[in-house]
Amino acid sequence: MTNVSSTIPASVVIVGASASGLATATQLRRQGFLGRMTMIGDEAMEPYDRPPLSKQFLSGAWDPDKLSLMKPGLIEKLNLDMVLGARAVSVDLESGRVRDEFGRHHEFDALVVATGVRPRSLDVLQDGHPHVLRTVADAERLRQALRPGKRLAVVGGGFLGLETAATARQLGAEVVVIEPTEHPLSNRLGADISARLLALHRERGVELRPGTSVSSGKWDSSTAQWTLDLSDGDSIPADEVLVAIGSVPQTDWLANSGIRLDNGVMCDARSQAAPGVWAVGDVASWWDERRHAHVRLEHRTNATEQARAVAGAIMGKVEPYRPVPFFWTDHFEVRIQVAGVIGAGAIGVPVEPESSSDASTTLLFHEGDTLSAVLGWNSPREVSKYRQQLLSTARV
Repeated sequence: MTNVSSTIPASVVIVGASASGLATATQLRRQGFLGRMTMIGDEAMEPYDRPPLSKQFLSGAWDPDKLSLMKPGLIEKLNLDMVLGARAVSVDLESGRVRDEFGRHHEFDALVVATGVRPRSLDVLQDGHPHVLRTVADAERLRQALRPGKRLAVVGGGFLGLETAATARQLGAEVVVIEPTEHPLSNRLGADISARLLALHRERGVELRPGTSVSSGKWDSSTAQWTLDLSDGDSIPADEVLVAIGSVPQTDWLANSGIRLDNGVMCDARSQAAPGVWAVGDVASWWDERRHAHVRLEHRTNATEQARAVAGAIMGKVEPYRPVPFFWTDHFEVRIQVAGVIGAGAIGVPVEPESSSDASTTLLFHEGDTLSAVLGWNSPREVSKYRQQLLSTARV
């Protein structure tokens, strides 16, 4: 049963003008919050969607306006005070104030941390300015650099690295992907589908170097060329380098605040980090009661789902957050979707789709007799069906 507290905060400060931050503000109003809301964001742009940065935006199919999450009149409808282009630098929980980089203080009764993550850097690339891909500015810089015949070296064979590699190939660039693990993404997609995905990239002209890492990198300003020395002894030239080796939660501003930090903001099962403080989205590491462990998800759907739960918690509901993780990744004409959790070493069992096609595959993963995950390769209808089954089980 849901319990509702009689104490509703009079003011909420949301740090992070992100998808999760905006979703939290929207949910608070939908759930009846009538107090003052302030959103602080370090970018000058209003909240926008990040997944298209490596695909539709990078390819030139979308412009920045299409990324926006702000419908006309939404700020007025939410009665939201937006403070953009201002980085939060500290918080005082005792006085209930966030200080931004300009020395201004923002008072709150409830604080929501929605600062997301930042790209992890590669220490051996000290010269030049290698690309990262997190913001519109990052994607715009990379988009301007990619031309037919240009050679892009992608350091990191995860989802972001491979998505960007696919887009770059479609733009006519030559692409090499350098990845230290022998079987990239097998821990996220299973051995068969990850191998199939890598085969797709090779068929489309992406050069893959699994089992190698970058030992050093040099930028020659006179020729505008990179030279990357690899762990296997090879050296490769590149016009552009993208570092896509993961991300780091943006929590520096919370140091010495009393909030527990460990690979994100440590939260309980209700996404609460401290009295009056919640975290949401990529930065939140919450206690998952089913897995008996802290979990942090960098999934777009988690931003929306956890925001609904956090808004409910602020309004006094005490239900734990128990999502069914869901994500998708796009490569060339292929969309892979995963709902649930694919356990280590789990083997997917194929099911026959309603419309059989060599271009689509659906795999089911089980823990014992219980369905734990579904994976679809161009099979959205099947994934949706089994995702609903997973959601029904999660509610029990």
